[in-house]
Amino acid sequence: MFRKYFKHIFSIIFFITVFLFWRLGYACAFSYHEQFQMFLFTKSYFLERMSLPGGLSDYISEFLVQFYYFPLFGSLIISGLLLVVQILSYQLMKCFSAKDFSYALSFLPSILLWRYLGNESVLLSFVVSCIAALIFDLGYVSTKKNILKILYASLGVALFYYFFGAIAFSSCLFFIVYDIKEKNNIIISVSAVLCSVFFALICYNLMNYQLFRFFVGINYFRFPMEIPLMQILIMFFLAVFPLLGLLEKKLNKKLSVSALVLIAVFGFFYVPGGFNELNYEVIEYDYLVRTGNWDKIISISEKKNPRTPQSVSCLNLALAEKGMLGDRMFNFFQNGGHGLIPSFVRDFFLPLSASEIYLRLSMVNSSLRNLFEAQEAIPNYRKSARITKRLAELNILNKDYLVAQKYLKMLSNTLFYKDFAEDLMENPEKLTQNKFWAEIDKSRYQKDFLFSESEPDQMFGLLLEQNEKNRLACDYLIAEVLLEKDLQKFINYYTVCQNVGYKVLPKHFQEALIYAYYKTHGNLSGIPPIVTAPVVNEFQQFMQIYSQNPQAVKNSPLSNSFYAYFFNLK
Repeated sequence: MFRKYFKHIFSIIFFITVFLFWRLGYACAFSYHEQFQMFLFTKSYFLERMSLPGGLSDYISEFLVQFYYFPLFGSLIISGLLLVVQILSYQLMKCFSAKDFSYALSFLPSILLWRYLGNESVLLSFVVSCIAALIFDLGYVSTKKNILKILYASLGVALFYYFFGAIAFSSCLFFIVYDIKEKNNIIISVSAVLCSVFFALICYNLMNYQLFRFFVGINYFRFPMEIPLMQILIMFFLAVFPLLGLLEKKLNKKLSVSALVLIAVFGFFYVPGGFNELNYEVIEYDYLVRTGNWDKIISISEKKNPRTPQSVSCLNLALAEKGMLGDRMFNFFQNGGHGLIPSFVRDFFLPLSASEIYLRLSMVNSSLRNLFEAQEAIPNYRKSARITKRLAELNILNKDYLVAQKYLKMLSNTLFYKDFAEDLMENPEKLTQNKFWAEIDKSRYQKDFLFSESEPDQMFGLLLEQNEKNRLACDYLIAEVLLEKDLQKFINYYTVCQNVGYKVLPKHFQEALIYAYYKTHGNLSGIPPIVTAPVVNEFQQFMQIYSQNPQAVKNSPLSNSFYAYFFNLK
């Protein structure tokens, strides 16, 4: 019984493994990919995609990627596509008289693609094209009559190149490999190569793209001028891997299960190497900010300190949203004032989390600027549904209704943003009826002035002038001067906290006040009653340990204090 169904069992196990890997470990990747495209159900969108070689692959992949809006669907799509690659790979290997042992080897193309997808800039169109190439190869194997093979190797290859791009060269190489193995006349397969090269050159002369991109793929990778070596190796491997089926004739069939185990072990160690931890840290934090999952941000930061300015800024936003910034910010790694709002960079991804921070602080135009720059910086010139949605909302908030209508009209042709767009197209003022947007509209700047990114404390102060109950702005104002270790500004600013609504002054603010008072007076006699006894006791413990051995602070609970940060002892 096991012998009869073991192939199905292992394919199902593979599907489940891939699904759990993405769903539990890298769900954030789906949000990352979904937010950098905007699939439109319009004729013009379809024709735009079909205007380039590989256009059908782009169109299919972008149709699928829009479902990444829900990570569950994304995991199912990736798992399903890699399973299809494995099944088609095995079907090709059977054309080389392969059976049980080669079934294990048929997982290799899927494993290679799985690791390659770990690069967050790889587009799903490459996987779709690989599947199309495997199906195209099977069609060539199934074609027996010479006249049909000639049509397949000429007109068929030309059409395949135009629909799915440079992966056609992989299929042409497979044709040669297959004909040599079958001792067929290779003139037909060689003509397929010449036909595909000729058609690629025609496309090059008709379109304004670099020549090399017509031979390695135009839209397989997000960055137009970067073609990873891994992509070329996979394209080559898809053409020659069926030859591995010839090994089965020389091996014992009982090795098939052992081979599966070896392939599984290989995949276990090989696949994770394609996922850059730092890149995915930023991607995950941005995803959690997008979904407003503040508890999850704090939870993962407690397990592992964030290591990039963007991640730290997302953590600080989460702490502020939960009302814990002034009590817990020094429990985590901080990198100065940039840990609150990262410096602006011309990038398509990094400004997104900064724009959310600006938005929640009610700095509407700063958020708008970051979003617009990110939209225009997307490397493959796509438009982002996530960014377009925010741009529409912010333009409505600015009462630029005509601009907002243009964004909403685009979104009305999407699947998951359609209801949102149509609702606001009918009644733009409905946006400020929402409590979140109403609060932002109330707290935003009401007068024009010259914005200074180099003086964030002044910007936060102006927000408090507009709305003295804006706790988030107060938290950021005081946190900014503490991160910059500017005690004089802290003394000038901390009194504004009295109107924000703190029941007790946050712990780190108390620590700064205690140290500033001690530095000025030499003792704590007469310190304002706003500080609490436990925090005063902790300061005395800190000074005692610090006077004996400063480095000992690092190994004590006091390392999570403002004092430790001030003296660089974290």
